[in-house]
Amino acid sequence: MWADHPEFLATVEEGWRLNVEGTAQFVLCRKLKALKSPLKAFNRLHYSHISVRAKEADLALQNAQLHLDLIRETLLFGPHWGISGRRPSFLPKQRGTSSTKRPKSTT
Repeated sequence: MWADHPEFLATVEEGWRLNVEGTAQFVLCRKLKALKSPLKAFNRLHYSHISVRAKEADLALQNAQLHLDLIRETLLFGPHWGISGRRPSFLPKQRGTSSTKRPKSTT
């Protein structure tokens, strides 16, 4: 997930440039510690609140689909085609319209 992000490698390279003197194990440990903070910030910036972002994207998709449906109906079944403002019976029912039939309460 992180590795696919376009800014990930730049973040790692920036943190990895740190000059550290010592044994190979010590150098590795210090560089990893130096990367911890930038990677936490990167994660917070790009991957926080995924469920909220997914819901927002789903709502945007639904709105776009409804908008496209309205445009399609206007172009295909507008007044210039001779249909008197009624929705043709062969089209599926629109989503999001309120129904007069409501389920009975079982309380």
